Amino acid sequence: MLVLVEGLAMIPGLYTYAATAIVAGALAFGGGWKVQAWRYDAQIAGMQAQHATALASANQKALDDTIKMQKAKDEAIKAAQDRAKREAANAAAARTERDGLRAQLAATAVQLPSASCTSVRDYATTLTGLFDQCAGAYQDMAGQAQGHAADARLMLESWPK
Repeated sequence: MLVLVEGLAMIPGLYTYAATAIVAGALAFGGGWKVQAWRYDAQIAGMQAQHATALASANQKALDDTIKMQKAKDEAIKAAQDRAKREAANAAAARTERDGLRAQLAATAVQLPSASCTSVRDYATTLTGLFDQCAGAYQDMAGQAQGHAADARLMLESWPK
């Protein structure tokens, strides 16, 4: 049975089927859209979890590295302070020794005019031996200082920039 609607032939129920199909299509499209959104949300959540884990791991590594470097720095500072204390004690001992030698030389300078030739010769021989020992020690110290300066220069030049 055909129904004419303002000049068009219509099949009864066609609009109902078409409307139902459109509504069903719209619901299927909307449902698919929603399911796809859930899938993408799950992927995004997974990526965020991976990022958070990687960030936490990187932060922990940075903290561990910082602690390690801080410990090395603290140990270097302590070693430098200990070395400075030893050097200060050695310098104080050297000053004491120097002052004693100065006092001894001053006393000898007063005694030399009245001393015998033999005692003056013995004194000169002793001073020559002492001077020779000091010169050798200074040469050794200068060699060590040159080595230390070369090592320090090498470390400074090879340090990453």
